Amino acid sequence: MGEAAVIAFRAERVSLVADKAAAPDGSNVLSCQANEHLYRGKYLDHSIETALGRIKVRSWDRNVPAEVGAVAWRPEDSVVMAA
Repeated sequence: MGEAAVIAFRAERVSLVADKAAAPDGSNVLSCQANEHLYRGKYLDHSIETALGRIKVRSWDRNVPAEVGAVAWRPEDSVVMAA
């Protein structure tokens, strides 16, 4: 408890949501600001700024909210490690 940690998750396991309230129940959620969106053919890569730093989100689904305010992922889709 209280030690530095790193969290890892696959970019395609993270969802973009309008705000924290829009995240599915039981999800891990971080407020964010979307910086750039890159079309990659079958998917979009999103560069997202959070209080913890920049992350990449890969979206195969074209149903991304017009205003992105948070990212969410299921706890079982992440791994926490000592920093």
